[in-house]
Amino acid sequence: MLGPSATPADLADRLLATGAIEESTMTAMVLDREPPPGPDDIDIRRVTTSDGYRRSMEIVADAFDFDAQTRTAFVGDAEGAWRFWQTEPGRGYLLAHVDGLAVAEAGLASTIPGPVVLSGGATLPGWRGRGAYRALVRWRWDEAVRRGTPVIAVRPNAIAPEAAPVRAVVESVPAPPHVDGPRVVSIGCDFCLSSSASFTHVPCVKT
Repeated sequence: MLGPSATPADLADRLLATGAIEESTMTAMVLDREPPPGPDDIDIRRVTTSDGYRRSMEIVADAFDFDAQTRTAFVGDAEGAWRFWQTEPGRGYLLAHVDGLAVAEAGLASTIPGPVVLSGGATLPGWRGRGAYRALVRWRWDEAVRRGTPVIAVRPNAIAPEAAPVRAVVESVPAPPHVDGPRVVSIGCDFCLSSSASFTHVPCVKT
């Protein structure tokens, strides 16, 4: 799914020119190899304090160019939001640091059926293209492997909390035999591409 921040600006046209097909039907994609590691100078740290969570919210606000009023309201509720997420044992947040500076953030959440959800993320504009988010993806993959998680779900913007659609998709997809780790299922992608990994399209169950 391409958003307004995708670069280059004519990325959709380039993909269509290479034979990609834009579809309105929801699909899922399964990553059939592990993601590449991030750069050595990226340090991934868990968010363990309300100050760290506030920093993650500041990164989101700056990355998505919130106006001043929206940013103030969003970041101003960091303390309350952090207290709420502390009551959700499966939820976690991460910050990517370069030389001690937090430049990107991401989240993950466990689900009752088993899949780990990569719950979005953002990178400060001046640090994009330098591997910070790639490092966050890899850290969450490694964490899923450590937990013995069979599936990672990404972009699950339409799934219920109990992740029933994820389970329905996963049960219909055979595990690639050469992957040493969880399958990665991308839910709700209308128009997707990865330059660093191979995907297999499978139907996605709507709920």
